[in-house]
Amino acid sequence: MRCLLGPQTPTQDTWCHSGLTLFVHNDRFIRHAPNLRKEKHTPIAMHSNYHTDKAFKMKRVYAYYNGDKSNGVTGIEELAKGCVVGCDSNLKTVARLEKDAKANVNDAIVGSKKWTEGSGGVWGGKQYSQKAGGTDSPQHCAPVEPLNGSGRSAKYEPHRVGRRKGIFCEKLETQTESLSEDFDFLASAVCAKLNKLNPNSAELILVTVDGYCARSVTAFTSLLEHGIRRLGLSEKTLVVTNAFAVKKLARDFGVAATVVVNAARGAETGTTQDASKGIPRTSPLRTSVTLLKWYVATFILADGYDLLVTDPTTVLLKDPSGFFFKDADVQTLSSGWDDTTSYGYDHVVDDPAMDWSRYCHGGRVVASDVAFVRFAATAESVTFASLLTRRLRWFLGEENLVSGEMDSGGSGTTVGSATKPYSMANLDPADASSKKNLTEKQFEQLAFNELLYLPSQGGYVAPGVVKRTLNYLCFANSKTVFRFLRKDGKLKDRKGKVIGPFPNPADCLTIQY
Repeated sequence: MRCLLGPQTPTQDTWCHSGLTLFVHNDRFIRHAPNLRKEKHTPIAMHSNYHTDKAFKMKRVYAYYNGDKSNGVTGIEELAKGCVVGCDSNLKTVARLEKDAKANVNDAIVGSKKWTEGSGGVWGGKQYSQKAGGTDSPQHCAPVEPLNGSGRSAKYEPHRVGRRKGIFCEKLETQTESLSEDFDFLASAVCAKLNKLNPNSAELILVTVDGYCARSVTAFTSLLEHGIRRLGLSEKTLVVTNAFAVKKLARDFGVAATVVVNAARGAETGTTQDASKGIPRTSPLRTSVTLLKWYVATFILADGYDLLVTDPTTVLLKDPSGFFFKDADVQTLSSGWDDTTSYGYDHVVDDPAMDWSRYCHGGRVVASDVAFVRFAATAESVTFASLLTRRLRWFLGEENLVSGEMDSGGSGTTVGSATKPYSMANLDPADASSKKNLTEKQFEQLAFNELLYLPSQGGYVAPGVVKRTLNYLCFANSKTVFRFLRKDGKLKDRKGKVIGPFPNPADCLTIQY
C-alpha cells in the first residue's frame, strides 16, 4: 500500500491517504501587480519552483526585498535583471495553454477505460485473476488489509465523537439554553427515533425522501422492497421526509424510524404534532428535504453513530456494511467509471516558455457523488456535515444565521456582523444572482465536493476529513453499469457482481457526470 501526502487525492483500494490538513497561502503575480510591490507588501517566504534557474531567482528575490544598492537598482526591475526563463510579462494561463488541446483532453477522459486498480480491488488485489473465486469468494469486493509499514492501520478511530453512543442526545435533554427553535425541536425528534434503531449496527442508514416527487417515491418503494426489507436493514434505517404518506409507506415495509417535517404541520415526534412549538413556519426545514437531510446527519454523527447517507435512487444488491473500510472519515461513491476518472490522474500542462521545466503537473478527478456517502462518527465528519448544512441555509436565502449554531469556528466570510458560509470556488457571496442558475441539488453536490477537496485558505478552515473513494466496480454508478459492465465479457455475466448502489435514472432529480 502506498501512502499519499497530497490532500486532494483520496484513499482508494490499496492506496491510503496520509490524513494531513493543508493550508494554501494566497498566491499572486507580484512582479506584475503594482499593489503588491515591496512598498505595500512583503511575502513571508518564497519557494523557488517551476523554474530552471532556481538559485538565480532566489538571489534576485533577496536583492529586491533587502535593498541591494550596490548596483544602483532597487526597484521592481531587480527581479527581471538577467532573467531569461519565465520572465515574460505575457506568460500564458493554463486555460490559454490548453485552449487548442482542450477537446483532445476531454475526449481522452470521456473515453477512458482503465480498470487495473478497480479490478484488483474487486478480486482481492492485482495478484488474483479476475475470474478467481467469483462473487461467492470472501475476497470479492472485501476491504483490502493495509500492507505492513503502510502508515495506516486498518482501524481508524483517533477522533471519534465521545466515548460511547448516545452522548449528544443525553446532553440535549439536560441543556438549559436554546440555540434555535428548529434546531432544538428537530434534534429532539431525531433522538426519539434513534431509540427505535439497533444501536449495535455497524452503521445506520439515512434515506431522505421528497414525498411530493412521484418518481422519488417510486424509487424509494423499490429500495424498500428490493433492498432494505430483503436484506434485513429495517432496524438500522432512518427515513426523513416531508410527507406523512412516506412514513406510512416505510412502516408497511418494516421501517419504524421516520422523521417527518411537513410544510403545513411542522415536525412529528412520537405521536404528537405541534407546529406552534415545533419547527417555525418560516424555517427552511419545512420546504427543503436536502437541508433536512444534513441537519439530521449532523445530529446522528454527533450522537456517535457511523452513518450511511443515501438517496432513494439507490439499488442495494447486498448489505454494504461489510464492504466499507475503517480508515477514513468519509467514504464516497465516485461519479467516475474507471481508474482515471474515479481515482484521479497526473494531468500535465505544457508551457514551452519555461524551458526544460515546461511540464507542470497537477491532479484531476471526477467528482464524488453526494447521493451515497458513508461517514464515520468523528469530529471531522460532524464538522463536515454541519458546514454543508450552513452553506445550504445560505443558499436557501437565510441571511441571519444563528451565531455558534452548527459552526465550525472559522468557515465562511464576514459581511457586516453576519457570517455567510458560502460556496468557496464557484459562487460570489456578494452577488445574490450567482446562485440563481443552480438547483438545490446541484448546489448540494457542488458544496459537498468543495468541502471534500478544497484545502484551508484565507479565512476558510477545511473540515480536514480523511476521504476514501469506494471501488467504482463494487459501488457503481449507473453510467458504469449501463455503459461498461453490461458490455464487458469479464463482468456482464457475473450475477451479483455489483454489491453497492447506483443512481436510478428514473428519479426526478438530474443525474450528472
